[in-house]
Amino acid sequence: MINDEIIESFVNCKYKAYRKLNNEHGIKTEFELLQEEQLSLCKTEFYKRLSEKYGENNLLKGYNFGKNRRVSRTDVIIQPTLCTETYQISFDAIEINPDRKPNSKKTQIPVSVSSKEKISKIEKLSLILKCVILSKTCGVEYEFGKIICGSELKTVKFKIEPFLTEAKKTLNELHKISKSEFQPLIFHKNHCKICEFQEACKKELVETDSLGRLRRMREKDIKKYNRKGIFTVNQLSYTFRPRKRNRRVKTKKHPYSSPLKALAIREQKVYLYDKINMPSAKTKVFVDMEGDSSGSFIYLIGILVIENGQCKKYSMWADDFDNEREIFNECMKTLSRLDDAHIFYFGKYESRVFKRMLKSNSTEKVKNLLMNKSTNILSVIYSNLYFPTYSNGLKDIGRYLGCTWSAPNASGIQSIVWRKKWDDSKDTRLKNILVEYNYEDCIALKTLTEFVYSIFNNNFNKKVGEIARAEEVQNHNEELHYGNMDFVSNDIEIITKCAYFEYQRNKIFFRTNKNVRRANKHKVEPKKSKYKPNKIVKFIALKCPRCKHKDIVRDSSDYYSKLCFDLHISSFGIKRWITDYRAKNHFCLYCKRNFQPKKFLELHFYSKRNVVPKDFTRQRGYGQALMAWTVYQHIVNSVSLVNIERTIKDFFKIPLDFNTIWRFKIGAAKYYKITYDKILDNIIKGRLIHADETGIRLQKVKGYVWVLTNMEEVYYFYRPTRESAFLHEFIEGFNGVLVTDFYSGYDSLKCPQQKCLVHLIRDLNMALLKNPFDEELKQLIIRFAALVRNIIDTIDRFGLKSRFMRKHKKDVTYFYRWTQKQIFDSELAEGFKKRMVKYEKELFLFLDYDNVPWNNNNAEHAMKYFAYYRRLVNGRITRRGLDAHLILFSIYQTCNYKGINFMDFLLSKEKDIDKFMRKH
Repeated sequence: MINDEIIESFVNCKYKAYRKLNNEHGIKTEFELLQEEQLSLCKTEFYKRLSEKYGENNLLKGYNFGKNRRVSRTDVIIQPTLCTETYQISFDAIEINPDRKPNSKKTQIPVSVSSKEKISKIEKLSLILKCVILSKTCGVEYEFGKIICGSELKTVKFKIEPFLTEAKKTLNELHKISKSEFQPLIFHKNHCKICEFQEACKKELVETDSLGRLRRMREKDIKKYNRKGIFTVNQLSYTFRPRKRNRRVKTKKHPYSSPLKALAIREQKVYLYDKINMPSAKTKVFVDMEGDSSGSFIYLIGILVIENGQCKKYSMWADDFDNEREIFNECMKTLSRLDDAHIFYFGKYESRVFKRMLKSNSTEKVKNLLMNKSTNILSVIYSNLYFPTYSNGLKDIGRYLGCTWSAPNASGIQSIVWRKKWDDSKDTRLKNILVEYNYEDCIALKTLTEFVYSIFNNNFNKKVGEIARAEEVQNHNEELHYGNMDFVSNDIEIITKCAYFEYQRNKIFFRTNKNVRRANKHKVEPKKSKYKPNKIVKFIALKCPRCKHKDIVRDSSDYYSKLCFDLHISSFGIKRWITDYRAKNHFCLYCKRNFQPKKFLELHFYSKRNVVPKDFTRQRGYGQALMAWTVYQHIVNSVSLVNIERTIKDFFKIPLDFNTIWRFKIGAAKYYKITYDKILDNIIKGRLIHADETGIRLQKVKGYVWVLTNMEEVYYFYRPTRESAFLHEFIEGFNGVLVTDFYSGYDSLKCPQQKCLVHLIRDLNMALLKNPFDEELKQLIIRFAALVRNIIDTIDRFGLKSRFMRKHKKDVTYFYRWTQKQIFDSELAEGFKKRMVKYEKELFLFLDYDNVPWNNNNAEHAMKYFAYYRRLVNGRITRRGLDAHLILFSIYQTCNYKGINFMDFLLSKEKDIDKFMRKH
């Protein structure tokens, strides 16, 4: 059924109408509810004015075009409807032209009421579609249409004929969608901000990685790329090719490139197309305004001034339209007091308001500032700078650059809702929310502008993200890779598969070559009879699970069987162990139904009546010992999953494949997640942490594996970058000593830190080996080595006890007094001197603490074992596989540090390592 709601949805978004035609319902946004409320008020006021103008007797109500063909003499028809099998539409009103005969063609004027102050093509098209439907059904034709808009109920009259062709085409598309003949494309539109399906559509776009995720992508562009076989953002990213500008092209800017935007998202880089030119100014002014959607009323102006490194905030608020002029004058006074200033804003909204401001009494200085010394940052970055965000909106780019908004649903649309609520309630809290939101927009604009300036000055902050030039993108041919292929025809697929090595040996050479035939016999899977169980477990139910009666008959010849493959591990060896779980077919004499015992049904194994299965590769009929053995081989001995599969088949004849072993690993990681979290908790509650990090390449990205450890626990985890800011929250609550290397990222942590002396000694040793004739460096190293050697002699004799080590604090003081007096000509010696002075406290912190080592070997030792594994998987492992491995690796190393056999811990099914250690 095509109704008013479907038509309105279709002119705004075809996919919204498609959802509604499929009886989907979303959660309406506050702005949409506000629009409905305002529309209801406008209609009420409109009908009231009609009654006052024409009188109640001259208004016709309840008219149905489907039942009535003739219209009686009247001035206005109120809310006429059309109800058929296909349509159910209504008009707000229809005016009768008194200059023409009743019921004649083109004598009626349809009227629609809108709460919007300005009418767009969408409102006109919605009314014209209803006119086309009515003309098609009842033969009524219209020449003009009217839209009553805004709170003041202004009348917009327009001709219908120029829009008829487009309206008929639109109606045909709507019919096809209603008949499920095709599904419309999904992509971002302006209406998405207020649509009730925005979350559902966003989820669908993310799942399919559709081209519609890019905000600049329109229906015509999507269809163009689809014709080329490009359907996802990831596919689009591979189509970008840097183009040289044609000499005949006069414009200096490149056109906007959607493929480059997709490439930035895929690579998570900021791409620069052209050189950015930014104005030089002593004072930078960042302006953001809040008002209605058209900019006809501004109620809040936020100004952020950066002058001589100082930040000043200004906020101008207008209670109503009459106060707008006051905040304009206040804004211009603030700008007139600034010297050598330049204004920055985002989008065209502020530029339109600037033109309105100039109509008032403005000085030449302010006029020159608003017109000639103002820059729209969006126009600067639009086709030059491509951020790894799906839109060029200030919110998306700001969040990428690290900006945050205090309100979770902060947006320009939501600010209109807040303002309307404030108009109704005068709530100070809502006003504060708006002022704070406006200020946060200014902060985001400032952050973005400073980022653009950093690129302009070639001193950008690399921590924000990698920045590359578009012309550096090279055309790489796709490398050959293993895996499943996509085939353009069935014949090519068959030809390719017939060329496989195994296929030719098993199908072709098998028939002619005796040696191949003999070799293949050894590869045949065991027959049914060879899977003899070591143990048979029978399940019997004593009462019916449905009716609870005990009158049960069991058929001994008809039973269900579930096999579990496992290993039997003893002190002298390992053997295959198969358990056959059987349950006879039970029949209840009371309810006349067959059933199996409940405990038997709860077994998640392969089940088939009287049959031993041929293929177990996709079943879960495997025991704890088998899973523990595979995890042990993979984690402890670094045996690849492929080799584990081959070993199990060769030695135990168990039908186990790679995917199942991989699921063992993932399942074990989930099972021991509690143990993993408790290890971290114990480390943070302790008095000592060793920290280290190392790089690793995943299949698509590079990242870092970090390790936190003390003398008993080890905790590995992955981070996409080497930035250490997360450690502030990650080890929050730790009150002990942190032992690290000289990576500067640790310096900001507030806890006491001990820098690894071994790292410094190694650097000194390597520097002297490379520069053996540097006497100043040699002198510095000899004194420092002698100091550390005396301290280590004391540690070897008494251990890490501060009461024995404190005597060396005087030696440390004397060494630093000598060091600070020295003026080295050698750059190496001077560099090491600065390093030692900078970390004077951190180098010898262990002298004041008990059981705090002077090196970071504990973390390096833990990281060394991971480095062995990294050799096998570097560049081939996924994030999910790495996370699972790090969980199990943390537990293995913790067991190793505590002197626990990792295999025994896995077989025990215990999740608490300390509890297991107490039992054993």
